[in-house]
Amino acid sequence: MEKSIIFGPDLKLPSIDGVKSGCENELYLLMKEIDLAFERKHKDLLKEASELKILCEAKNDEIENLKVVAHRSQSSRASLDDHTKYLVDELARLKEENARLKKEKSDFQNKVQQGEEIENELQSIKRSLNIQQEENLMLKDRLTKLSKQHGVLQEKYQKLLNVMTFDRKIGSSEQRMNIEGNAADFVEALIAEETEKYLKEESKHCEELQSKIQDEIEALKRILKDETI
Repeated sequence: MEKSIIFGPDLKLPSIDGVKSGCENELYLLMKEIDLAFERKHKDLLKEASELKILCEAKNDEIENLKVVAHRSQSSRASLDDHTKYLVDELARLKEENARLKKEKSDFQNKVQQGEEIENELQSIKRSLNIQQEENLMLKDRLTKLSKQHGVLQEKYQKLLNVMTFDRKIGSSEQRMNIEGNAADFVEALIAEETEKYLKEESKHCEELQSKIQDEIEALKRILKDETI
């Protein structure tokens, strides 16, 4: 235990026996006062030391807490770096995904446009076929008219033969045969001419129709080929 006073309760003055000094009492009181002051100062120092110890312990705790915070901060920074890297990678992935979606959108729009073009081509072919069908109906009507004309010519030819057969008094038998032969040849030639004319027109029309249909088919094949590329 540390000494908290200097002189103590057993204070003795260095006086000579039998000799009493006049200031002995005053010196005694002064020494007591010094002991009291020293004791107070000692207590104050002990209190201050205790407070400093508590403060040091608090500072040590604070330092330890700061170490923990620093460690957590480093861990958080590492986690933040990892998260930042994740976000950068995710951003790159999203950019690639966005580019892919844009390409798919462009391809889809191209397919839609090609589909519309094919639809237009099909409508064009349909219109062409309708026109050709109308032309076929017109040709059929013309054929019907030609058949009727052929029937009329046949009737005229028959009437002519009847007249020539009925009028037996005109000319000799050889002359009648020549006339009948010439008339028959004329009618046959007229019928053959009309028939050949019709066949030529029909053949030309069929060739044109086949050519148009083939052109439409080739155009449609090209469009379908471009779509699959």
